[in-house]
Amino acid sequence: MTIEVVDIEVENLKARYNAALHAVQAGVRTLIEMGDSLATPKHLRVGLDSVQVNDAAVVRLLIRKGVITEREHLEALVAQAEEEKAIYEARLSEKTGKKITLL
Repeated sequence: MTIEVVDIEVENLKARYNAALHAVQAGVRTLIEMGDSLATPKHLRVGLDSVQVNDAAVVRLLIRKGVITEREHLEALVAQAEEEKAIYEARLSEKTGKKITLL
C-alpha cells in the first residue's frame, strides 16, 4: 500500500498559478475580442507551444541537478503568472478607461 503525502503549500501554489493563468487567458480573450493586433490566435499558439517545451526541459534539468526544488520552481512560476495577470489588467484598464480586475 502506498501512502501519498500532500504538501498543502505546494497545492496552494499550484492553485494560485492556475488562477493567475486563467485570469491571463481572460485578458487575452478580451484583447482578441477588442481586435488587438498582438493577440492573434496563431501568434499565441505558436508562442505557447515553444515556451512550454523550453520551460519543461529547463525545469526538469535544474531539479534533476539539485539546483532548485519543485517548490522553488512553483513559487517563481506563481510570481511570474501573477505579474503577467497584472500586466493584462493594466493593459485592459488603459484600453477601457476603467479599472479591470481579471479573475
